[in-house]
Amino acid sequence: SRERNSPLYFMSEMVDILASIDHPSPSSLRLHAGSCVATLTPDVDSRPRYPFIDHQGCFTDSQLSGSGSRFLPRVRDDLLHIQLEPFLFHQDRTRSIYITCYLEAVKDPEKKACAFTTGRWRSADGDDHACESCDRPGEAAEGSSAYFIHERAQRSNRERGLKEATMGPITFVPERDDETAG
Repeated sequence: SRERNSPLYFMSEMVDILASIDHPSPSSLRLHAGSCVATLTPDVDSRPRYPFIDHQGCFTDSQLSGSGSRFLPRVRDDLLHIQLEPFLFHQDRTRSIYITCYLEAVKDPEKKACAFTTGRWRSADGDDHACESCDRPGEAAEGSSAYFIHERAQRSNRERGLKEATMGPITFVPERDDETAG
């Protein structure tokens, strides 16, 4: 994919996020996003906040009716491609968000990258069985909310290899006026 020159998106455009491991890693490690949250400021703990990936890798935004948000099928273990459908916070006039994701490169087969498409959870890694816990968010979420992951990351980033990555501001603009003057 090509690099985007501007952080501006039309509301009809998908926000493409490509996460990668910066340094060479053993092929047995796979990059995962345990959680991602959108906020109006770079402070991940600010309110309002919208966790769109949660429960250790379930793309919860993809469950919304008509949502096109999803993980794209994985092509390499050290890459994770996220497509997020634009949204706005209620009564926010800036139309800008910040996205913070908690990324981890691990061997753990229980980590997942799952999105809800065509009526069921599907894995970016091809093993849809790994997504079963997304249907039971109470069980999957125990100890995995974005706030808890953030607090745990502060204590043990180096030990766990957990990386907090923040992007933004990303600004959403109304649709182009496609009418032609005649």
